[in-house]
Amino acid sequence: MRLGNLLIASLTAIVCGIVLVGCDRGEAPRDTPAQQSSSASEPAATTSTVTVDPAGASACPKHGGRWDATQGCVIDEVTPQATQHLLIPVQWDASFPELQKAVDELVADIRAKFRTSAERAGAPPEGKQWALNVTFDAYQGKGVHPTDGVRFSISESLGGYHPGFAFRTVTFDRITKQAVTLGSLLIDLAAALPKISALVRSDLRAQLGGVGTEFVDTGTVPEAGNFKNLSLDGDALLFSFEPYQVAAYAEGPMQSRVALSALRDVVKPEYLPA
Repeated sequence: MRLGNLLIASLTAIVCGIVLVGCDRGEAPRDTPAQQSSSASEPAATTSTVTVDPAGASACPKHGGRWDATQGCVIDEVTPQATQHLLIPVQWDASFPELQKAVDELVADIRAKFRTSAERAGAPPEGKQWALNVTFDAYQGKGVHPTDGVRFSISESLGGYHPGFAFRTVTFDRITKQAVTLGSLLIDLAAALPKISALVRSDLRAQLGGVGTEFVDTGTVPEAGNFKNLSLDGDALLFSFEPYQVAAYAEGPMQSRVALSALRDVVKPEYLPA
């Protein structure tokens, strides 16, 4: 039995040494394919828009990027310590400058925070660099007040067992030209959160097949911070969750799409489908 246990432990260590995914919490390693476009992979039910429009070529340099015919607007930065590779949206440069300004500020904040983290991490191992990789999804809400928004998927490699991952989202109302947050979307935030929590919790449990529901329960407590990464997606609300928030790391990022028709009593009328 001891020999068998040692053999299993050795094999696990070899696998974890190669893959470095989920091994810090005793999770089974799994493949993590690289993203292939400016859009993170997600179920077909969502209506995110992947924009690689040649018209963006002229706007891209204004926002600090270079135009790539396949990827769109790209920001690259390479130093001896770290690399940055960001795919950024520029489609609102002329049509919706208020949103584009907010997007540019968010990109700048993501990069600044990474630089600070890289400085704190110190020198990377010989022959390697710390790395920031960012992709995005763009969304449109079809309410009486239509909306445009973007969700950034942020991966940071800073020497841990696996890259750190985070979402950042921003949504703007096309009529008011103002940001749409969870608080401004709902009639009464305190009254709405328990309902949203219950709907999202049920959906995530179903997605996970009842496995690891303790993550779901703690990550969907009816508090605003748990639902901050939201997008108005057609006739639904899309909530995005980072690894460990509602599931083990091996499950990757997760999302829950809630039909606005199920939230008519808590969402402001202007954001409900026309």
